[in-house]
Amino acid sequence: MIAQSESELENAVSRNGVDGQADHPRTIRLHTPPASVSDAKPEPEESRIIRGPLAHDSWLAFNEQKFGLRPERVQYKIGNNEEAMLEAVLYLDKSGRVCHPMRNPYLPVSFVSTRTSQAHKISNQWIELASQLADDMRGRGVLNTIGFSPNVSDIRPWQWKRFRAGVKYTCMIDVPYDESGASQDVRRKFRKCAKAGFRVERTTDIEQAALCLAATEERQGYRLGISASDLILARRLLGDEAFRIYAVYAPNGEMATASIVLHQPGSQAIGWVAGSRAEYLSAGVMQFVDLYTLSDLHEAGATSLDLSGANMETIAAPKLRLGAYLVPYYTVEAYSLRRFAKWSLNWWQYYRHDSGA
Repeated sequence: MIAQSESELENAVSRNGVDGQADHPRTIRLHTPPASVSDAKPEPEESRIIRGPLAHDSWLAFNEQKFGLRPERVQYKIGNNEEAMLEAVLYLDKSGRVCHPMRNPYLPVSFVSTRTSQAHKISNQWIELASQLADDMRGRGVLNTIGFSPNVSDIRPWQWKRFRAGVKYTCMIDVPYDESGASQDVRRKFRKCAKAGFRVERTTDIEQAALCLAATEERQGYRLGISASDLILARRLLGDEAFRIYAVYAPNGEMATASIVLHQPGSQAIGWVAGSRAEYLSAGVMQFVDLYTLSDLHEAGATSLDLSGANMETIAAPKLRLGAYLVPYYTVEAYSLRRFAKWSLNWWQYYRHDSGA
């Protein structure tokens, strides 16, 4: 089920408990934009239990315009019980199927139980409401692998509805940041960068930030799929407070690294994308930008920072040395011929690598 300690739920859990359950669950569509998110009139934000930058209307608008996906806020309740509820954000393709947009770490989900200390009641409410979401997803169809936010700690309702469940990992770090939690090597790089004349600040220089992202793409051999025009669109929709670009500048004035963070006060910030020019990596510019970012986010009202991803060894190790902690999150996908073909290809690649063929 949803971890009840999530900061985004703290303002929603102080409710009077109602333990009875009616026979007919209700599903409420909170927000189905007719053309674009900006044209729609969603429920007031204060009436939602779901919080955070990935659930913000402006982020939904970005995904709609960037990927052509229709965002829909959904809410599930148990009969006339107004206390327990589950909310989620779904993205739908032109055929109405649920899909996970590229460069979105998760689809956000929030759950609030009735005010009870009895674990079995909380678990039963979660199972009832999560099952409604699973049924809804199955009815619409699921295009690709869906990743849920890490506060979803019980994936069984999807397994029981014949979804294939998986697990991935991310790294999180609390703010205010305690530098003593970092490795000795990282702390040395903090001092090395400052002594060498590197400086770090927030910036609006999207062109240079895009070049840093492109340098990482080329070096790592993967595609971010984020262009300078995408960054301009995101900044225009979200604004500079929610779409924060942090940059380290070399002594010669060149941008050495860029890190883009999605932020909403009172919730966990999301480290969205980052990139660095290769010639500056040994100077510790990635660690230097993280140090400044964590301090700035604390002042801006963030509760923590999700560093977004720890599934590749080369990416996870530096995050853990920074003092972050490893957090699992669940994925689900529907059984289909398309997915079977993908699993078969993955198996064949593994077999060839393992056998040395």
